[in-house]
Amino acid sequence: MAESRFTVAIRAQYNDHNDKCDIIARKNSEDLTPEQNAIFDQLSDEIKKRYYGAGLIIPENLEGKRVLDIGCGSGSLVFILSKLVGPTGYVVGMDISDKLIETAKSQIEYHQKAWGYSKPNCEFSVGNAEKLDFEPDSFDLIVSNGVYCLCPDKKGSFQSAYSVLKEGGQFYLSDVYAERQLPAEYHDNEFLWSCGAVGAMKWDHLALITKEAGFTTPYLRQVGQAKH
Repeated sequence: MAESRFTVAIRAQYNDHNDKCDIIARKNSEDLTPEQNAIFDQLSDEIKKRYYGAGLIIPENLEGKRVLDIGCGSGSLVFILSKLVGPTGYVVGMDISDKLIETAKSQIEYHQKAWGYSKPNCEFSVGNAEKLDFEPDSFDLIVSNGVYCLCPDKKGSFQSAYSVLKEGGQFYLSDVYAERQLPAEYHDNEFLWSCGAVGAMKWDHLALITKEAGFTTPYLRQVGQAKH
C-alpha cells in the first residue's frame, strides 16, 4: 500500500518529537481512578516525557483481555493496560513512528519488573492504522488516542480495525473532532494534517463511516472543547 505524503510527513514529525521531547506533560488525572493514577505515576521517565498530555482512555474489566492500542506512541497507555489486564492478558501497541516504537520496546523490561510479572505481557510494532497487519478477530478490545484525525484514509482505517476485533469486542476511541470542516484551501497543508486539524471528523461523518465498516452506532462518553 502506497502511503500518502501526509502520512510520511506525520511520521517524520513524530520521529522528531521522540528525539526532542524532554518534558512531562500533565495527565487527565481528574478522569482517572486512584488506581489508574497510581499506575501512571509508576511509568518510567522515558515514557512519561514522551506522553503528549492527550486524554487517557482506560476501559473497565480488563483482566485477561487481549488489547490493541492503535497509535500507541512510546507506549504510555500500553504499559498502563499491561498492568490492568494482568499476567493472563496481553497488550499490543502499534504506531507509525519507528522511533517511538524503538523507545517503547526499550522500556518493556522496566515495566515487566515494575508490575512484578515473570515475563512480558505486551509487545510493540511499527504499522499503519489504515492497514493493520494482525490476524482477523484477534483482539477483545481496541483503544486509540488522537490517531484517526491523522489518517487520510478514514474508511480503510475503520474497516481494518473492525477486521481485527473479535465478535462482540469494543473499540474505545479518543480523537479530535470538528464542528465544521476546514475550507478546501487548507486540505493540502501538511502541517495542518500533522496537527489533526484537516483530518478531524464531524460526529455525523464518524457515525456514518463506522457503520459502513460494520460497527454499531458510536456513543459519546465525554467531550472537551478546544480553547482559542
